[in-house]
Amino acid sequence: MKKTAFLILLYFFFAHYGFADDYTVEGVFNSGDKNMAIINGNIVSEGDSIAGAQIGKITKDSVEISINGEKKVLKIGKISSVSSTSNAGSTGAATKSSSPSIQPSSPIWIVLNPTVELDFKTKKEIYELRTRYVMQYPDLAGKLGKKNYVPSEEVFGQIIDARPWWGTVGQTFHGPGKRSIDGASEETRFLINPYLLVGLTPPNAHIVNDPNIAPAAIFPEPFELKWDVVQATATVKYDVSTFWDRARQYHFPEAQDHSLELIGYNAEDFGFKYLYIEAAKSRNVSVAAGSNVVQLKQFIHCGPSCGYPGGCNNMSPYQPELRITANTPATLYLKLWRKMPSSYTQQPDMNFIIEMR
Repeated sequence: MKKTAFLILLYFFFAHYGFADDYTVEGVFNSGDKNMAIINGNIVSEGDSIAGAQIGKITKDSVEISINGEKKVLKIGKISSVSSTSNAGSTGAATKSSSPSIQPSSPIWIVLNPTVELDFKTKKEIYELRTRYVMQYPDLAGKLGKKNYVPSEEVFGQIIDARPWWGTVGQTFHGPGKRSIDGASEETRFLINPYLLVGLTPPNAHIVNDPNIAPAAIFPEPFELKWDVVQATATVKYDVSTFWDRARQYHFPEAQDHSLELIGYNAEDFGFKYLYIEAAKSRNVSVAAGSNVVQLKQFIHCGPSCGYPGGCNNMSPYQPELRITANTPATLYLKLWRKMPSSYTQQPDMNFIIEMR
């Protein structure tokens, strides 16, 4: 009886006041063979439901939703309010004129994109690809001073047209040579994940001479990236334990010493050129940099390390001060600055946290 009365009260409440939901399409992307979208910080695909809305067709710049049988097309970066009342007997929809898709009171969940093939693409094509992934989150780009984003020439300017790239399988199985480019381009772990300001990678390429082991791409895999704009903090979570397990199977030397390298050219591209590893706050991590602030000097160029005739586009140089060792579970706290700080104790422009499981 009490439950029935409660439901009747709910009915009259919504009959009188109606309801409203805001839906913000923050980005769309392709994952494998299906289109997906980021709506209100949630990753959805066609057929999913979110906040009472059924997700319909997803295109490169819009998402169709259906509420109570009425369809509406939402454009990327627009806040759409969809409201209805029982008295009206229908669902109305209106697009607000405001455009920010980042709500400062809530975290932004960033989609981590799978690696793609860059071999023999032009520099222009790669710049367009980079720009497209940055502008999946136009408001976040704007808050980082990149409203009209252009790839940094300092970081990407030495990319050479129509050259191959180290491949994921090439780097972790075949090593230098003609098969170094096998697999998707390993640099796209970072290049098409621009908001992964600092990432992890094995410090070496590998040649696996074991006929009983199949070629495979073996890297630490990030599985979650969250930004808090108000706190100027971003946190990425990596599955490092699985990497160590597979690295042991493939006879990687870093499986023994648990060494990793930090890749920070995404931070550089957004203007964060100085990094400090907060050893006191970090957990189960040893660092080479000690108490020194490190200037990030990484860039993409065409070099001979892959052993492929004519060279490959890849990241350079090796910065030994960015090498770490980690025993999971581990947490690495990083401070980032745009200009050289007077001291490592200075308030950073950005905090970046790497959690390793």
